[in-house]
Amino acid sequence: MLSFGLGLALSSTYSEEVALQDDAASYWHVADQLRKGAPLLALSGPPRRVDVGYPFVLAIAFELFGTKVRVGQITNVLMFGVTSVFYFLAIRKMLSAIGSPLRSGRQFLLAGAFFLSPLFLTFSGKLYSEIGAALGLALLTCSILHLWSHPGSRSLPLTRVFWSSALIIGSFLFVATKSAFFPLLIVYGIAFVILRERRLAILTLISVVICLPFYLSAQRGGRGTDNFAVQIAKLEWSYAEIAASALYNYSDTLGKTLLPSYADLLQQNPRSDMDVDPRNAYVLAVSEREEGFSFVVGLQRIARDPVRYSAVVLSTLPAMIAVEGVYPAVGNLVPYPVRLVLWIVLKQALSLTLWFGLLMLVWRQRRNTLVIVLVLPIVYFVAIHGNFSMEQRWFFPLLPLLWLLGSSYFCVVLGDRKTRARLLGVSNE
Repeated sequence: MLSFGLGLALSSTYSEEVALQDDAASYWHVADQLRKGAPLLALSGPPRRVDVGYPFVLAIAFELFGTKVRVGQITNVLMFGVTSVFYFLAIRKMLSAIGSPLRSGRQFLLAGAFFLSPLFLTFSGKLYSEIGAALGLALLTCSILHLWSHPGSRSLPLTRVFWSSALIIGSFLFVATKSAFFPLLIVYGIAFVILRERRLAILTLISVVICLPFYLSAQRGGRGTDNFAVQIAKLEWSYAEIAASALYNYSDTLGKTLLPSYADLLQQNPRSDMDVDPRNAYVLAVSEREEGFSFVVGLQRIARDPVRYSAVVLSTLPAMIAVEGVYPAVGNLVPYPVRLVLWIVLKQALSLTLWFGLLMLVWRQRRNTLVIVLVLPIVYFVAIHGNFSMEQRWFFPLLPLLWLLGSSYFCVVLGDRKTRARLLGVSNE
């Protein structure tokens, strides 16, 4: 209830104008079209520039409670609440599966910390799709954990039916909201076949069939090609400029403070009224698209300068590091000294702590097949999204997974000495 109340209170700090800026306006428009009877798929006719999953959820909420920004914000808070519940179920199952079930009060508090995720609590007021995708991934991850074939495990038929349905629903919500993750389902399916997880393989195949039309519909919108064009345009930059972009991708605030001379060049998504460097990648990408840019053209450009392109990809990846913390639309409302403290404690320290926990768990449990399977979405994200001009919020749907793996490590550390030494090779002595 505390999390729900905080989410509602913080979302009310957004004006309607702020709540509907940028992509949010497109989601609102598509949701209104769906509510008025537009087809869910856009396999023919005018393509849609945004994925349909989140607008579909908004359309249902608008039909029930009215077409209001506040209705969308409450829907976001509810989705975060449901995400938190499935996250908690997932971390309990995760710790039990690796041999360190929750026992102490400190472990339970740590396992439930995601209910107070500062990012999602302050992001709920923005009518963006990331919370819907996070719910889908939480459902998918939790279902995999509950359907995984543990030695000697038994479950009731109704339980298996519930988690089987949850996996398909979660896959649909995740992919229909963020279509770029559709190939991840195929990767999962192949992994489950190799690992002889028959039930999971069949369910994933069903999910692939259900999600395929939505993926094809989304591809007609061309956003993937546009973002690839922005990334390819960076091949025009010097190595010094590419290196500067790595700092800006890690933290735009830090980049503008330490390297202010690059601000115009590295401005993301500049508006038409902004005076930016003509070599800004988004500006160059407009010319690329006007000249008929395609994925084939981009791959040809990469083949001509693979070393520089590798540098561009590596400079993009820091965007996925400092992903927790107070979202700027809310953080900018507090005095600068408070904002600075929140930036250091939450966005930097909390994010790095979660990543440290994830890396330590994966390393210590590198022979545990389940852990490797669970980390696949993050590996996929690195491999695929590094090839696009990444915005930090692209990682937000994976935040429950970062919390799950990172917090699991620290929950094991808080466990008894024998379990800690057996699973992690660490002790307090």
